[in-house]
Amino acid sequence: MTSVPALVLRAPLLVTQAMRVRATVPRLPEAACTTGTVGTGPAAQLVVVGDSVAAGVGVDHHEATVAGQLARRLSETYDRTVRWRVRARSGDTAADVVADLDTTSVADADVVVVSIGVNDVKNLHSANRWRSDLTALLTLLSDAAEAPVLLMALPPIDALPALPAELGGFLAARGRAFDAIAREVCDRIPDVTYVVCEAQFTGEMFAADGFHPSARAHRALADTCADKLDAMDLRWRHDDRAGHQGLDLGDRETVQRVRIRSSARPA
Repeated sequence: MTSVPALVLRAPLLVTQAMRVRATVPRLPEAACTTGTVGTGPAAQLVVVGDSVAAGVGVDHHEATVAGQLARRLSETYDRTVRWRVRARSGDTAADVVADLDTTSVADADVVVVSIGVNDVKNLHSANRWRSDLTALLTLLSDAAEAPVLLMALPPIDALPALPAELGGFLAARGRAFDAIAREVCDRIPDVTYVVCEAQFTGEMFAADGFHPSARAHRALADTCADKLDAMDLRWRHDDRAGHQGLDLGDRETVQRVRIRSSARPA
């Protein structure tokens, strides 16, 4: 990341550009409908948590965000009724999610997808704070869900059309450093996997504000997550008990959950 002396020299320009972005970039609403169901067959639960990307800012409906599109992909691949729900809020940092998350909202999850980090980057959190907060968040989710947790990598911040070059480059450098930390954290926590979307984020990949991903970008994110899950050699357990009729996954006293689990950690 940028050295302190270099940051001091660049600070006036960066502050000016940040203020201009705050004043001119439109504030778009979060996507509508934070819960939904797709497909037929035995039931499974997908939970998406985190920041404005998870909340679907810039997309009309969660059917078109990573939540709805990943649910559809999983339903088609595994012949399941996939129930998805979103627990996210625009502006949240890793510490915000830890503070506000009701762990019962992920306790019945078969897959958890996490989008977090951009606000930690732009709020100038230190690398040590990011490591600590992210570790706390992913440990909390892994322990609560006992299911695969996918952490999506930070977007290429310098590609965001809404950001001037100097500010975008500064934040992108911080983002790359934070991503390296995220990889290390994921490697240390059971059932947590780091996911990188290789799609090119240009043009139609951005919402009207030039900052958040469009529905097209959400499709790329969902496909990346689905491909990662497929590569884990996932198994749906207890199908014989479920009778392929679908389960009320919230009633854990009367029925064992259908759960996707990895038979081995991916390389």
